[in-house]
Amino acid sequence: MPAKPSSVENALSGLRAYYEQWRSLTEAEGEAIRSGLWQQVGQLQESKRQLQEMILSATRELRAECARCGVDAAVVEQQLHSLVEQLVQLESRNGQSLAEQLHQSHTQLQQLEGAGHKLDQIRRAYCPTREANWESFS
Repeated sequence: MPAKPSSVENALSGLRAYYEQWRSLTEAEGEAIRSGLWQQVGQLQESKRQLQEMILSATRELRAECARCGVDAAVVEQQLHSLVEQLVQLESRNGQSLAEQLHQSHTQLQQLEGAGHKLDQIRRAYCPTREANWESFS
């Protein structure tokens, strides 16, 4: 591949830095998910939402710079392919962790509901009802 102008290299470098920042946020998000730190998960997702806007802007800038310099943007962007694949895998892993957490929470909720139902049965079996006591005084 012919040498890229420094302006294209700079734009590519900036985009790569944003993707690396996305990786750091996604790894931290995964840890927060596994630890059940839901407020932190929300904050990290908001940071990623903001970063996504910067990535889109940097991508447009890279493509414009490639066009200005007569460089094939697809060839330049191909250099980010393996990094983007890694990010997709991290996002997928986080999605699986979220699904596991949701399943565990659902299971716990079912167990708590079952325990509550059993407690109600025990209370009804061993505790006299108030109506029966009041009826004896009528």
